[in-house]
Amino acid sequence: MDRVFHSKINWTYWNITGVLAVSMLYFFWIKAIIPAALIALIELCLIEMIIHTQYVVTTEGKLKLSFGRFYPSSIISVGDILSIQSAYHFTASSADKIRIAYRGKQTNETVCISPVKKKEMVTLLLKMNDRIIIDENLKKILS
Repeated sequence: MDRVFHSKINWTYWNITGVLAVSMLYFFWIKAIIPAALIALIELCLIEMIIHTQYVVTTEGKLKLSFGRFYPSSIISVGDILSIQSAYHFTASSADKIRIAYRGKQTNETVCISPVKKKEMVTLLLKMNDRIIIDENLKKILS
């Protein structure tokens, strides 16, 4: 059975969404339709990303990263994952992330994700691929 992990959303992201919503309402109020419509489109994309960002670990050994309908998804083979590290990105949708390094088509690549249940996700990935190297911060979280 596939296991779905949803993304954590930082308060900064919610604040930006709120400010844009208030700005959109203001522009509608003063009948400035073009700026209001542009902000509405941006809001639509942001809310879509909040609702539909998820990480699916399949029984076939794949990690599917989905960021909503308007953004490209990617699939990583769990067997290709080299390491998992703690990462901190203040500007992203969540500040507390994990960085996954994996073998890409030509070079090693990385992706940062922020699952709500980070411990469960890392534990599941380690069960599927025991060769994954994890950093000291994640070892503390897992123990």
